[in-house]
Amino acid sequence: MRFYSLILIIWVQSLYSNISACDVCGCVSMGFSMGEWSPNSKYSLSSNYGFRRFTNSGFKDNFHLAELVFNYRFSSKFHLETRLPFLWAERRYSGALRANEQLQGLGDLSVSLAFELFSILSTSSLQSLYLSAGLNLPTGAYQNSLAEDPLSPNFQLGTASLDYQATLAYQINTKNYMGFVQTAYLLNTRNRYHYTFGNQAFLNLRIGRKIKFKEAKSSWLFFVGLSGEHFARDINERFYYQAGTGGSAAFADIGAYYFLDNWRISLSSQNKIAQRKDSNYKAGNQLKLKINYSF
Repeated sequence: MRFYSLILIIWVQSLYSNISACDVCGCVSMGFSMGEWSPNSKYSLSSNYGFRRFTNSGFKDNFHLAELVFNYRFSSKFHLETRLPFLWAERRYSGALRANEQLQGLGDLSVSLAFELFSILSTSSLQSLYLSAGLNLPTGAYQNSLAEDPLSPNFQLGTASLDYQATLAYQINTKNYMGFVQTAYLLNTRNRYHYTFGNQAFLNLRIGRKIKFKEAKSSWLFFVGLSGEHFARDINERFYYQAGTGGSAAFADIGAYYFLDNWRISLSSQNKIAQRKDSNYKAGNQLKLKINYSF
């Protein structure tokens, strides 16, 4: 049990570290979904929460996201996923020259279709490869503002544009371990206000150790991993790069899943380990809580 105790101690310490959006809008919820194993049941419903903090020269963003996720597997090869995000955030400026900004409301609804490219079952493992594609719909509110206006044009609930996403994920299950590799890309289009949010790329790698208790219906999966994200810079209505946008960061992930009957609960933290030095984007650590029910 020493291995599990060490993982648990590091995990708890990370939760109490400084959990410190650059583009706070509905599109950010795509990165929130990274690192999830594909559902095997016909239906599943999830309630998720995430906290992130981003800083830039002159301001700090505290970003909260609550999300309702519905999955429907209508065949052995296809499943449909719908994500409805609710966002609330605050941008705090250093000094008294500008008033703090706040957001609260519905983000951009996303719908995606996943296809199982292959599934290989052997005596020791099950391997699967998934490809998904989808749309982010402009359901989140967008307040038009010029680059020099008091309200930052990139601090929004939604993008006000139809955006496209694609994800490729590989997972392997053995008796005692699970492995997962996922990459995703979000292509943002120019909205009717002539503003373009930067495209986003994500990468996630996880490996987990299963624990099954004797004479108990419950089990645990402790995992560690690495993840990275890149935000391209926004382009404003004057076709210039918008100040305070864009950047890259890498994170060390640690967390656990708890399984009981049809329930799955996960808690994880992403701790920043690298940052592009010339970037405007400065990410802090992240925290995620997810509750899933399959039926």
